[in-house]
Amino acid sequence: YFCCEGVRLSGLRVYNHCNLNNDGLDIDGCRDVKVTGCEIDASDDAVVIKSESEQACEDIEVSGCVLRTHASAIKLGTGSVGGFRRIHIRDCTVEPSRAPEVHHPFKVRGGLCGIDLGCVDRGIMEDVQVRDIRIAGVQSPIFVRLGDRGAQPWAGDARPAGVIRNIHIQN
Repeated sequence: YFCCEGVRLSGLRVYNHCNLNNDGLDIDGCRDVKVTGCEIDASDDAVVIKSESEQACEDIEVSGCVLRTHASAIKLGTGSVGGFRRIHIRDCTVEPSRAPEVHHPFKVRGGLCGIDLGCVDRGIMEDVQVRDIRIAGVQSPIFVRLGDRGAQPWAGDARPAGVIRNIHIQN
């Protein structure tokens, strides 16, 4: 979903393992999105909230989902140009993928990360609440990164580095 508003995704069953870099759901530059009661099993990231354009992801809620992956189950970023505001993720379960084959470049069975928060394109990540997440089988339960990968056209200008603030992870 790219630059959408008012999206409601409920009860979806996604199994995406046909080749490399297959995410379950990508929510990119969207506003007012609710993802509830979904079951996702993906070769790459299960639910990705990203901002590849100047449009921020705002007012996003993910709840009551079962997420299986060979990469990151819940991911904000890597694309983080426009940033993230008011993201709420709650009451989800992270488990290893059930796919018999691993179609991911790192060949990790069980998954790389449960909660992956990355702001690397000079955007702002703020007011993110993650709570009541059950995580099993991943190499890293929580990964947070603020950086500048220099992948954007303005990387050489005076635009300030990104910001991460008001992040709450509990239970």
